[in-house]
Amino acid sequence: MTSATYSLSLALLPLLLACGAAGEGGSVQDTGTRVLDVTVEKLFSVGGAEAQEEWELFSGKIEVAIDGEGRLYVLDKIHDRVTAFTRSGEASTVLGRPGQGPGEFRMPMGIRAIGLDAVSIYDPGRSAFLHYSYNGDLLGDIRFEGMPTLGRAVPHPDGFLAPGRFFARGETASGGDGESVNLASESERAIREVHRAWRPSSTMISVGSGGGASLSEAPDAFQPPLLMAGLPDGTILLVDSVTYRIHRLSQGGEELGVITRPIRPLEVDEDLRRKVRQRLLAAAREGEKVTRIGDATTRRSAPSDEELEQAEAAIRSMAFPRQIPVIENLGVDGDGRIWVGRTSDPPGGIGPIDLLEPDGSYLGTITGGSMAFPSTFGPDGLIACVEEDQVDVPVATVFRITGLPDVQSGIPSPQRNLPSGGRLGSDLAGDAVRKNPTIP
Repeated sequence: MTSATYSLSLALLPLLLACGAAGEGGSVQDTGTRVLDVTVEKLFSVGGAEAQEEWELFSGKIEVAIDGEGRLYVLDKIHDRVTAFTRSGEASTVLGRPGQGPGEFRMPMGIRAIGLDAVSIYDPGRSAFLHYSYNGDLLGDIRFEGMPTLGRAVPHPDGFLAPGRFFARGETASGGDGESVNLASESERAIREVHRAWRPSSTMISVGSGGGASLSEAPDAFQPPLLMAGLPDGTILLVDSVTYRIHRLSQGGEELGVITRPIRPLEVDEDLRRKVRQRLLAAAREGEKVTRIGDATTRRSAPSDEELEQAEAAIRSMAFPRQIPVIENLGVDGDGRIWVGRTSDPPGGIGPIDLLEPDGSYLGTITGGSMAFPSTFGPDGLIACVEEDQVDVPVATVFRITGLPDVQSGIPSPQRNLPSGGRLGSDLAGDAVRKNPTIP
Protein backbone atom coordinates (compact mmCIF):
# COMPACT_ATOMS: atom_id res chain seq x y z
CA MET A 1 0.00 0.00 0.00
CA THR A 2 1.43 3.38 -1.02
CA SER A 3 0.20 6.91 -0.41
CA ALA A 4 1.65 10.30 -1.35
CA THR A 5 0.86 13.40 0.70
CA TYR A 6 2.60 16.52 1.93
CA SER A 7 0.94 18.57 4.64
CA LEU A 8 1.97 20.75 7.55
CA SER A 9 -0.49 21.47 10.35
CA LEU A 10 -0.04 24.13 12.99
CA ALA A 11 -1.60 21.67 15.40
CA LEU A 12 1.83 20.02 15.31
CA LEU A 13 3.57 23.04 16.83
CA PRO A 14 4.44 21.31 20.13
CA LEU A 15 6.15 18.49 18.23
CA LEU A 16 8.00 20.85 15.92
CA LEU A 17 9.23 22.91 18.86
CA ALA A 18 10.51 19.94 20.88
CA CYS A 19 14.21 20.21 21.61
CA GLY A 20 15.12 16.54 21.56
CA ALA A 21 15.19 14.84 24.96
CA ALA A 22 11.85 13.98 26.51
CA GLY A 23 12.88 15.51 29.80
CA GLU A 24 13.53 19.04 28.56
CA GLY A 25 11.29 21.99 29.39
CA GLY A 26 8.38 22.09 31.79
CA SER A 27 9.20 24.38 34.71
CA VAL A 28 6.43 24.74 37.30
CA GLN A 29 5.05 28.26 37.07
CA ASP A 30 3.40 28.99 40.43
CA THR A 31 4.84 29.31 43.93
CA GLY A 32 2.23 27.13 45.60
CA THR A 33 3.35 23.89 43.99
CA ARG A 34 3.41 20.65 45.99
CA VAL A 35 5.81 18.35 44.11
CA LEU A 36 4.69 14.71 44.00
CA ASP A 37 7.32 12.00 44.40
CA VAL A 38 6.02 9.34 42.02
CA THR A 39 7.75 6.37 40.41
CA VAL A 40 7.00 5.41 36.81
CA GLU A 41 7.80 1.84 35.73
CA LYS A 42 7.59 0.78 32.09
CA LEU A 43 5.89 -2.60 31.65
CA PHE A 44 5.73 -3.14 27.86
CA SER A 45 5.20 -1.51 24.47
CA VAL A 46 3.29 -2.64 21.38
CA GLY A 47 3.31 -1.28 17.85
CA GLY A 48 5.96 0.76 16.06
CA ALA A 49 7.74 0.35 12.74
CA GLU A 50 9.74 -2.64 14.04
CA ALA A 51 6.61 -4.71 14.69
CA GLN A 52 6.61 -8.09 12.95
CA GLU A 53 2.98 -9.22 13.22
CA GLU A 54 0.07 -7.78 11.25
CA TRP A 55 -1.99 -7.10 14.38
CA GLU A 56 0.83 -4.91 15.74
CA LEU A 57 1.17 -2.74 12.63
CA PHE A 58 -1.05 0.09 13.78
CA SER A 59 -2.19 2.92 11.56
CA GLY A 60 -1.59 6.56 12.39
CA LYS A 61 -4.83 6.83 14.37
CA ILE A 62 -5.22 4.61 17.45
CA GLU A 63 -7.06 4.85 20.77
CA VAL A 64 -6.37 2.74 23.86
CA ALA A 65 -8.18 1.43 26.94
CA ILE A 66 -7.23 -0.69 29.97
CA ASP A 67 -9.88 -2.97 31.51
CA GLY A 68 -10.48 -3.75 35.18
CA GLU A 69 -8.06 -6.67 35.03
CA GLY A 70 -5.26 -4.43 33.73
CA ARG A 71 -5.27 -5.58 30.09
CA LEU A 72 -4.63 -3.27 27.16
CA TYR A 73 -6.92 -2.79 24.14
CA VAL A 74 -5.82 -0.90 21.03
CA LEU A 75 -8.43 0.48 18.63
CA ASP A 76 -7.00 0.96 15.15
CA LYS A 77 -9.37 3.49 13.57
CA ILE A 78 -8.02 3.00 10.07
CA HIS A 79 -7.93 -0.81 10.01
CA ASP A 80 -11.28 -1.02 11.89
CA ARG A 81 -10.21 -3.52 14.53
CA VAL A 82 -9.41 -3.80 18.22
CA THR A 83 -6.51 -5.91 19.49
CA ALA A 84 -6.58 -7.12 23.10
CA PHE A 85 -3.32 -7.81 24.94
CA THR A 86 -2.50 -9.75 28.09
CA ARG A 87 -1.07 -8.09 31.17
CA SER A 88 2.41 -8.95 29.88
CA GLY A 89 1.82 -7.41 26.46
CA GLU A 90 1.18 -10.49 24.31
CA ALA A 91 -1.58 -10.33 21.71
CA SER A 92 -4.58 -12.35 22.80
CA THR A 93 -7.61 -11.55 20.70
CA VAL A 94 -8.76 -9.41 17.78
CA LEU A 95 -12.22 -7.93 18.38
CA GLY A 96 -14.54 -7.09 15.52
CA ARG A 97 -13.90 -6.48 11.85
CA PRO A 98 -14.97 -4.05 9.11
CA GLY A 99 -18.46 -4.55 7.74
CA GLN A 100 -22.14 -3.73 7.98
CA GLY A 101 -23.34 -6.70 10.02
CA PRO A 102 -23.99 -7.05 13.77
CA GLY A 103 -20.87 -6.22 15.75
CA GLU A 104 -18.88 -5.10 12.71
CA PHE A 105 -17.13 -1.74 12.47
CA ARG A 106 -17.84 0.97 9.96
CA MET A 107 -16.19 4.01 11.56
CA PRO A 108 -14.99 3.27 15.12
CA MET A 109 -13.85 6.46 16.84
CA GLY A 110 -13.58 5.74 20.58
CA ILE A 111 -13.04 2.95 23.09
CA ARG A 112 -13.52 2.67 26.85
CA ALA A 113 -13.33 -0.14 29.39
CA ILE A 114 -16.55 -1.41 30.97
CA GLY A 115 -16.59 -3.88 33.83
CA LEU A 116 -13.59 -6.06 34.50
CA ASP A 117 -13.07 -7.62 31.11
CA ALA A 118 -14.89 -5.82 28.32
CA VAL A 119 -14.88 -2.65 26.24
CA SER A 120 -17.39 -0.40 24.55
CA ILE A 121 -16.55 0.95 21.08
CA TYR A 122 -18.24 4.10 19.81
CA ASP A 123 -19.00 3.74 16.08
CA PRO A 124 -20.74 6.84 14.68
CA GLY A 125 -20.67 5.26 11.21
CA ARG A 126 -23.25 2.74 12.43
CA SER A 127 -24.78 4.97 15.16
CA ALA A 128 -23.96 2.23 17.63
CA PHE A 129 -22.06 1.25 20.77
CA LEU A 130 -20.46 -2.18 20.34
CA HIS A 131 -19.66 -4.16 23.49
CA TYR A 132 -16.98 -6.85 23.25
CA SER A 133 -15.54 -9.15 25.89
CA TYR A 134 -11.82 -9.69 26.27
CA ASN A 135 -11.99 -13.01 24.40
CA GLY A 136 -13.84 -11.50 21.44
CA ASP A 137 -17.49 -12.28 22.23
CA LEU A 138 -19.98 -9.68 21.04
CA LEU A 139 -21.97 -8.70 24.14
CA GLY A 140 -24.10 -5.96 22.67
CA ASP A 141 -24.78 -3.95 19.52
CA ILE A 142 -26.59 -0.91 20.91
CA ARG A 143 -28.00 1.57 18.40
CA PHE A 144 -28.52 5.19 19.39
CA GLU A 145 -30.65 8.04 18.07
CA GLY A 146 -29.47 11.46 16.96
CA MET A 147 -26.91 12.84 14.51
CA PRO A 148 -23.54 11.18 15.28
CA THR A 149 -20.32 13.17 15.38
CA LEU A 150 -17.44 11.96 13.24
CA GLY A 151 -14.50 13.45 15.17
CA ARG A 152 -12.63 12.29 18.23
CA ALA A 153 -14.45 10.66 21.12
CA VAL A 154 -13.50 10.94 24.81
CA PRO A 155 -14.59 8.21 27.27
CA HIS A 156 -17.31 9.12 29.75
CA PRO A 157 -18.91 6.82 32.38
CA ASP A 158 -22.15 6.84 30.38
CA GLY A 159 -20.64 6.65 26.89
CA PHE A 160 -18.48 9.17 25.07
CA LEU A 161 -18.01 12.93 24.82
CA ALA A 162 -17.53 14.25 21.33
CA PRO A 163 -17.25 17.70 19.76
CA GLY A 164 -19.90 18.46 17.20
CA ARG A 165 -20.48 21.15 14.60
CA PHE A 166 -18.77 24.53 14.66
CA PHE A 167 -20.83 27.63 15.37
CA ALA A 168 -20.38 31.06 13.83
CA ARG A 169 -19.28 34.06 15.85
CA GLY A 170 -22.01 35.31 18.16
CA GLU A 171 -23.80 31.98 18.64
CA THR A 172 -21.78 31.05 21.76
CA ALA A 173 -21.95 32.70 25.15
CA SER A 174 -18.52 34.26 24.64
CA GLY A 175 -19.43 35.71 21.27
CA GLY A 176 -16.55 33.92 19.58
CA ASP A 177 -16.42 30.97 17.22
CA GLY A 178 -17.54 27.83 18.98
CA GLU A 179 -18.05 24.11 18.92
CA SER A 180 -20.78 21.99 20.45
CA VAL A 181 -19.94 19.42 23.12
CA ASN A 182 -22.05 16.29 22.77
CA LEU A 183 -22.70 13.31 25.02
CA ALA A 184 -23.26 10.00 23.27
CA SER A 185 -25.16 8.35 26.12
CA GLU A 186 -25.39 4.57 26.37
CA SER A 187 -28.10 4.66 29.06
CA GLU A 188 -30.27 7.00 26.95
CA ARG A 189 -29.28 5.39 23.63
CA ALA A 190 -29.00 8.86 22.15
CA ILE A 191 -26.49 11.58 21.34
CA ARG A 192 -27.28 15.13 22.38
CA GLU A 193 -25.63 18.51 22.81
CA VAL A 194 -24.81 19.44 26.40
CA HIS A 195 -22.78 22.62 25.92
CA ARG A 196 -21.46 25.13 23.41
CA ALA A 197 -17.79 25.77 23.96
CA TRP A 198 -15.69 28.68 22.72
CA ARG A 199 -13.02 27.72 20.23
CA PRO A 200 -11.32 29.69 17.43
CA SER A 201 -10.93 28.25 13.96
CA SER A 202 -7.85 26.11 13.24
CA THR A 203 -5.18 26.69 10.65
CA MET A 204 -3.72 24.17 8.21
CA ILE A 205 -0.94 24.83 5.72
CA SER A 206 -1.02 22.16 3.02
CA VAL A 207 1.32 21.79 0.07
CA GLY A 208 1.50 18.80 -2.23
CA SER A 209 1.20 17.28 -5.66
CA GLY A 210 -0.99 19.61 -7.68
CA GLY A 211 -2.79 20.87 -4.61
CA GLY A 212 -1.04 24.17 -4.00
CA ALA A 213 -0.86 25.73 -0.55
CA SER A 214 -3.78 26.96 1.51
CA LEU A 215 -4.13 28.83 4.78
CA SER A 216 -7.30 29.34 6.80
CA GLU A 217 -8.16 32.41 8.86
CA ALA A 218 -6.10 33.64 11.84
CA PRO A 219 -5.38 33.08 14.69
CA ASP A 220 -2.76 30.59 13.58
CA ALA A 221 -0.62 29.43 16.51
CA PHE A 222 -1.15 28.36 20.13
CA GLN A 223 -4.92 28.18 19.98
CA PRO A 224 -6.89 27.29 23.12
CA PRO A 225 -7.71 23.57 23.06
CA LEU A 226 -11.15 22.04 23.50
CA LEU A 227 -10.54 19.39 26.15
CA MET A 228 -13.13 17.10 27.75
CA ALA A 229 -13.23 14.40 30.42
CA GLY A 230 -15.79 12.68 32.65
CA LEU A 231 -15.68 12.11 36.41
CA PRO A 232 -16.88 8.74 37.80
CA ASP A 233 -20.23 10.28 38.82
CA GLY A 234 -20.83 11.55 35.26
CA THR A 235 -19.80 15.18 35.83
CA ILE A 236 -18.33 16.62 32.63
CA LEU A 237 -15.07 18.56 32.74
CA LEU A 238 -14.38 21.08 29.98
CA VAL A 239 -11.44 23.34 29.09
CA ASP A 240 -11.88 25.97 26.37
CA SER A 241 -9.78 28.85 27.67
CA VAL A 242 -6.24 30.24 27.58
CA THR A 243 -6.29 30.47 31.39
CA TYR A 244 -6.38 27.75 34.06
CA ARG A 245 -10.16 27.27 34.07
CA ILE A 246 -11.90 23.89 34.10
CA HIS A 247 -15.68 24.01 33.86
CA ARG A 248 -17.71 21.40 35.77
CA LEU A 249 -20.97 20.55 34.00
CA SER A 250 -23.81 18.17 34.79
CA GLN A 251 -24.76 15.60 32.17
CA GLY A 252 -27.60 17.94 31.33
CA GLY A 253 -25.19 20.80 30.68
CA GLU A 254 -25.80 22.78 33.88
CA GLU A 255 -22.76 24.74 35.12
CA LEU A 256 -21.73 23.27 38.48
CA GLY A 257 -18.66 25.42 39.07
CA VAL A 258 -15.21 26.29 37.75
CA ILE A 259 -11.85 24.91 38.91
CA THR A 260 -9.04 27.45 38.78
CA ARG A 261 -5.40 27.79 39.82
CA PRO A 262 -3.35 31.02 39.99
CA ILE A 263 -1.07 30.16 37.05
CA ARG A 264 -0.61 32.79 34.39
CA PRO A 265 -0.37 31.94 30.69
CA LEU A 266 3.04 32.25 29.06
CA GLU A 267 3.53 35.43 27.04
CA VAL A 268 4.38 35.13 23.34
CA ASP A 269 7.46 37.24 22.56
CA GLU A 270 9.40 37.88 19.37
CA ASP A 271 12.00 35.20 20.17
CA LEU A 272 9.28 32.53 20.41
CA ARG A 273 7.61 33.72 17.21
CA ARG A 274 10.96 33.47 15.43
CA LYS A 275 11.57 29.92 16.69
CA VAL A 276 8.10 28.78 15.63
CA ARG A 277 8.56 30.14 12.12
CA GLN A 278 12.02 28.58 11.84
CA ARG A 279 10.76 25.13 12.80
CA LEU A 280 7.77 25.31 10.45
CA LEU A 281 9.95 26.52 7.57
CA ALA A 282 12.40 23.67 8.17
CA ALA A 283 9.56 21.15 8.15
CA ALA A 284 8.10 22.61 4.94
CA ARG A 285 11.48 22.37 3.19
CA GLU A 286 12.02 18.69 3.96
CA GLY A 287 12.52 16.58 0.86
CA GLU A 288 10.85 13.33 -0.06
CA LYS A 289 10.46 10.93 2.84
CA VAL A 290 9.71 7.21 2.44
CA THR A 291 8.69 5.05 5.38
CA ARG A 292 8.37 1.26 5.15
CA ILE A 293 6.29 -0.60 7.72
CA GLY A 294 6.08 -4.32 7.04
CA ASP A 295 5.08 -4.63 3.41
CA ALA A 296 3.45 -1.18 3.33
CA THR A 297 5.16 1.96 2.05
CA THR A 298 4.19 5.53 2.88
CA ARG A 299 5.66 8.27 0.72
CA ARG A 300 5.63 11.98 1.50
CA SER A 301 6.52 13.84 -1.65
CA ALA A 302 8.75 16.92 -1.69
CA PRO A 303 6.94 20.18 -2.49
CA SER A 304 7.44 21.94 -5.79
CA ASP A 305 9.16 25.33 -5.87
CA GLU A 306 5.81 27.10 -6.28
CA GLU A 307 4.20 25.15 -3.44
CA LEU A 308 7.17 25.80 -1.17
CA GLU A 309 7.07 29.52 -1.95
CA GLN A 310 3.38 29.67 -1.06
CA ALA A 311 3.93 27.75 2.18
CA GLU A 312 6.86 29.97 3.20
CA ALA A 313 4.80 33.11 2.57
CA ALA A 314 1.97 31.71 4.70
CA ILE A 315 4.35 30.83 7.55
CA ARG A 316 5.99 34.26 7.53
CA SER A 317 2.59 35.96 7.72
CA MET A 318 1.38 33.84 10.64
CA ALA A 319 -0.60 35.55 13.36
CA PHE A 320 0.24 34.91 17.01
CA PRO A 321 -1.84 35.47 20.14
CA ARG A 322 -0.46 37.37 23.12
CA GLN A 323 -0.51 34.29 25.35
CA ILE A 324 -0.12 30.49 25.19
CA PRO A 325 -2.87 28.34 26.80
CA VAL A 326 -1.94 27.07 30.27
CA ILE A 327 -3.65 23.68 29.86
CA GLU A 328 -2.93 21.30 26.99
CA ASN A 329 -4.23 17.93 28.32
CA LEU A 330 -7.05 16.74 30.57
CA GLY A 331 -7.97 13.32 31.97
CA VAL A 332 -9.57 11.46 34.89
CA ASP A 333 -8.32 8.20 36.40
CA GLY A 334 -10.41 5.42 37.92
CA ASP A 335 -10.17 6.87 41.43
CA GLY A 336 -11.54 10.19 40.25
CA ARG A 337 -8.30 12.16 40.28
CA ILE A 338 -8.31 14.94 37.70
CA TRP A 339 -5.09 15.05 35.64
CA VAL A 340 -4.28 18.45 34.16
CA GLY A 341 -1.39 18.59 31.68
CA ARG A 342 0.14 22.06 31.56
CA THR A 343 2.13 23.64 28.75
CA SER A 344 5.90 23.48 29.30
CA ASP A 345 8.06 26.56 29.64
CA PRO A 346 9.44 27.02 27.02
CA PRO A 347 6.71 25.40 24.86
CA GLY A 348 7.50 22.16 23.07
CA GLY A 349 8.71 20.03 25.99
CA ILE A 350 6.85 17.74 28.35
CA GLY A 351 5.04 19.98 30.80
CA PRO A 352 4.07 19.48 34.44
CA ILE A 353 0.94 17.53 35.39
CA ASP A 354 -1.34 18.74 38.18
CA LEU A 355 -3.42 16.20 40.12
CA LEU A 356 -6.70 17.41 41.60
CA GLU A 357 -9.39 15.90 43.80
CA PRO A 358 -12.73 15.18 42.09
CA ASP A 359 -14.02 18.41 43.66
CA GLY A 360 -11.07 20.37 42.22
CA SER A 361 -8.93 20.58 45.36
CA TYR A 362 -5.21 20.58 44.58
CA LEU A 363 -3.29 17.37 45.38
CA GLY A 364 0.11 18.10 43.87
CA THR A 365 2.19 18.34 40.71
CA ILE A 366 4.32 15.86 38.75
CA THR A 367 7.21 18.00 37.52
CA GLY A 368 7.72 18.65 33.83
CA GLY A 369 9.76 16.10 31.91
CA SER A 370 8.94 13.30 34.36
CA MET A 371 6.38 11.52 32.19
CA ALA A 372 4.22 11.95 29.13
CA PHE A 373 0.54 12.64 29.70
CA PRO A 374 -1.46 9.38 29.89
CA SER A 375 -3.73 8.46 26.99
CA THR A 376 -5.83 6.21 29.26
CA PHE A 377 -5.95 4.96 32.85
CA GLY A 378 -6.35 1.50 34.37
CA PRO A 379 -6.50 -0.04 37.85
CA ASP A 380 -3.66 -0.15 40.39
CA GLY A 381 -1.74 2.77 38.93
CA LEU A 382 -1.68 1.48 35.34
CA ILE A 383 -1.61 3.98 32.50
CA ALA A 384 -1.01 3.75 28.75
CA CYS A 385 0.60 6.40 26.58
CA VAL A 386 0.37 6.64 22.79
CA GLU A 387 3.35 8.22 21.09
CA GLU A 388 5.03 7.99 17.69
CA ASP A 389 8.41 6.43 16.94
CA GLN A 390 11.11 7.98 14.77
CA VAL A 391 9.20 7.22 11.57
CA ASP A 392 5.84 8.48 12.89
CA VAL A 393 4.33 5.03 13.58
CA PRO A 394 2.19 4.86 16.76
CA VAL A 395 3.44 2.94 19.79
CA ALA A 396 1.32 2.16 22.85
CA THR A 397 3.27 1.78 26.10
CA VAL A 398 1.90 0.61 29.44
CA PHE A 399 3.39 1.98 32.68
CA ARG A 400 2.71 1.56 36.37
CA ILE A 401 2.77 4.64 38.59
CA THR A 402 3.31 4.39 42.34
CA GLY A 403 3.25 7.13 44.92
CA LEU A 404 0.06 8.84 43.76
CA PRO A 405 -1.77 10.78 46.50
CA ASP A 406 -4.94 9.29 47.93
CA VAL A 407 -8.28 10.79 46.97
CA GLN A 408 -10.14 12.24 49.95
CA SER A 409 -13.28 13.69 48.37
CA GLY A 410 -14.34 10.54 46.56
CA ILE A 411 -17.30 10.69 44.19
CA PRO A 412 -19.32 7.47 43.87
CA SER A 413 -19.85 5.99 40.44
CA PRO A 414 -23.44 5.62 39.22
CA GLN A 415 -24.84 2.18 38.48
CA ARG A 416 -24.66 1.27 34.81
CA ASN A 417 -26.75 -1.15 32.79
CA LEU A 418 -24.57 -4.27 32.81
CA PRO A 419 -25.48 -7.85 31.88
CA SER A 420 -26.74 -10.00 34.72
CA GLY A 421 -24.12 -10.70 37.34
CA GLY A 422 -22.90 -7.09 37.50
CA ARG A 423 -19.92 -7.57 35.22
CA LEU A 424 -19.29 -8.21 31.57
CA GLY A 425 -17.84 -11.43 30.22
CA SER A 426 -17.62 -13.08 33.65
CA ASP A 427 -17.00 -16.50 32.11
CA LEU A 428 -13.77 -15.50 30.34
CA ALA A 429 -10.77 -17.78 30.68
CA GLY A 430 -8.25 -15.38 32.23
CA ASP A 431 -5.17 -14.58 30.20
CA ALA A 432 -5.02 -17.63 27.93
CA VAL A 433 -2.90 -16.53 25.00
CA ARG A 434 -3.51 -17.35 21.38
CA LYS A 435 -0.10 -16.75 19.85
CA ASN A 436 -1.54 -16.14 16.37
CA PRO A 437 -4.80 -14.22 16.78
CA THR A 438 -7.11 -14.35 13.82
CA ILE A 439 -7.02 -11.14 11.77
CA PRO A 440 -10.36 -10.43 10.07
